[in-house]
Amino acid sequence: MTGQRIDLEINPITFRFHCPLCGHAILVPEQEPSPCDHCTFIWVDAIGEFDEAYCDADILERVKVAPEPEDEPEEGEFSWASCFDDDFLERLPDATVAFYLTWNFIACGPNSETIVIGIDGSYESDENDDEDAADIERAQA
Repeated sequence: MTGQRIDLEINPITFRFHCPLCGHAILVPEQEPSPCDHCTFIWVDAIGEFDEAYCDADILERVKVAPEPEDEPEEGEFSWASCFDDDFLERLPDATVAFYLTWNFIACGPNSETIVIGIDGSYESDENDDEDAADIERAQA
């Protein structure tokens, strides 16, 4: 199993990230993330871990890293994967696309931060999709 990776450089002040499947605005400047049903995880570089409030529990189970024997965690504690681990994409379901949104800035030297958003690409259209698209087109006309 292997997910796909797409790297995007962004301007965090003006950038918006919309779900490529449904168009829902997941990231909007100066607002909390608003994941849609296709969003499987959000990983925040500044925090260094997955934001559990925005993660699919099954995906989290797949990407948890088994601890090294000398770093045995206490019961109920896990080591978390980083989206920058060499094998991270291999732990994702095949249909998952990981969007790496990175911005660069100067703060006592060059810096960058990344947010990674996982989108479940296994979306299967239903019979209402054509009707919904027609309704959107009529509303835009």
